[in-house]
Amino acid sequence: MAIKNDDKVEQILNSARELLAAHGIKNTTMEHIAAKAGVAKPLLYRYIGNKDDIVASVIEEEINQLKRSIQDGLNEEKNPIGKMAKMWSNALDYYQRDSFLMLLLKGNELPLPPYMYEKYITEIEKFVVDLIENTIQEGIAMGVFVECDSKIAAYMGYKLYQAGTYGKTEILEGFTPKQIMKRTIQILGKGILKHEQNNS
Repeated sequence: MAIKNDDKVEQILNSARELLAAHGIKNTTMEHIAAKAGVAKPLLYRYIGNKDDIVASVIEEEINQLKRSIQDGLNEEKNPIGKMAKMWSNALDYYQRDSFLMLLLKGNELPLPPYMYEKYITEIEKFVVDLIENTIQEGIAMGVFVECDSKIAAYMGYKLYQAGTYGKTEILEGFTPKQIMKRTIQILGKGILKHEQNNS
């Protein structure tokens, strides 16, 4: 990837992001991106690279923004359940504010080539599961959570959240994503909170 000029790169990537979100990858060409960015097509190759490079750069920046958003304010939250609720609320706020990455997560609607889809889905999943696992381990160390396999608990919590917030939720029509998220945290919490915590 031949990135050289930050301002020009940002201009190209912002244009590409708009086109990809509106038309998907297959229907977005280098010619479209160049026209939208107001640059000659050869400059796309000079500043970034080919179409795959541009798509990868757009998605990687989106994922970096997601990661920053999810972690926002977590250090101030000392209660493990509160920290988990904060990270999930942050993620939900991000997806509601910015639908581009949601298109990637909801059944590959962009659609991405399978190898790219798997790569980015795995990256997001690993990042979020690691955050949840660290929070569960903190809770175990504090005596708030029962001793458990924190990796499995984190993964199941992530899948519960995924299913309830950006999975196919026609069966849950009438519930808002925030309501579903709250119930998901309650379900996970009931499974790993110590009994005295559950009863308090």
